Amino acid sequence: MVQFHMGVSFEKAETLVENMGGESLNKIKSINSLTISIPENKIDDLSNIDEVKRIETISSPAEDKLANSRKVINVDYNLN
Repeated sequence: MVQFHMGVSFEKAETLVENMGGESLNKIKSINSLTISIPENKIDDLSNIDEVKRIETISSPAEDKLANSRKVINVDYNLN
């Protein structure tokens, strides 16, 4: 989530994110923020833009490690 200073339009904010190789996923109008997807190596660059007030990173959901274990030990756990 990226919070922009008041007065920065969503159009401008989305352009800034896209110029960094990111994508706007959701607008949060009450706090002038965007939920975005961006390459991890671009977060520092994004934080150096004057229009950006705050960045909060949200990790991706953990992958299903149990499913990986099933493959390794060759177990088919299909209840259908």
